[in-house]
Amino acid sequence: MPDTKSEYPVKVNSSRTTSSTRAPVPKGAAAVPAPPDENRGILARARAQAASALRQLPGASVVESRLQQVEQRMLRELKLRLDLAMGSQAPDGQDEARITRTYVVPVPEPAPRLLADLLSRASNQSSGQAQALFHSHLLAQLLPDEARLISALADGRQHPVIHIVLAPLIGASQRVVVENLSLLGKAALLSWPENTPWYLSHLERLGILQSAPEARGLDNAYAALEAGADARNRIAQAQEGSRMAPRFTRRTVRLSALGKALWAASQTDIPAETKG
Repeated sequence: MPDTKSEYPVKVNSSRTTSSTRAPVPKGAAAVPAPPDENRGILARARAQAASALRQLPGASVVESRLQQVEQRMLRELKLRLDLAMGSQAPDGQDEARITRTYVVPVPEPAPRLLADLLSRASNQSSGQAQALFHSHLLAQLLPDEARLISALADGRQHPVIHIVLAPLIGASQRVVVENLSLLGKAALLSWPENTPWYLSHLERLGILQSAPEARGLDNAYAALEAGADARNRIAQAQEGSRMAPRFTRRTVRLSALGKALWAASQTDIPAETKG
């Protein structure tokens, strides 16, 4: 039989490689993250949005400069991680297992610049904007449990509280045990109901609550507070090593005019389907 092999063997050019050849991905490596250009675009958009918001605040220039520094550090770290994920060697002098953390220390703006920024904003804002800014300032000082208390007090009713002091049988000296002891914390399902007296006192200092004398028709509620475990435990702890006797003052708390306005303003921007 004639030889079927070709008389002209095909030569393979071993020096050529396709452009799709890549370094092998290490075994068990996670999926390769998005390309640097895509991540750079995401970071750029995020920075632009943050910069637009920050320019409205005093000291915006300093904060924006710090954000730019953080962004550059993030891009460098991202490139290093991508190189490692693709199987490339880390640049000389860099440890592949190194983890870096960036801390941004805010630099306070000089007082004249802060005052100038505030005066500039005051001359350009409307009455509605001023009120909205004030309400936001108040809400920023609250804790989640305090927001629940405001919600519970939004019914407009007076709620009983008691103040407890220790006083000697003779003399005017007193020792405060607790102020604004109340059952509101349990009724409002607070995460830390034992701290209700502090929450109520804080809301009162902010002007969101107003205190008033004892209300008629709440005798049973006052008696429950005075004989309750919370009051007994606080008195026993304060009386340790002392012969002073407890004295109770009955009061009520309710939302003040400012508190009612704050509650009303906070409801206007909530879509109807999200309430309740």
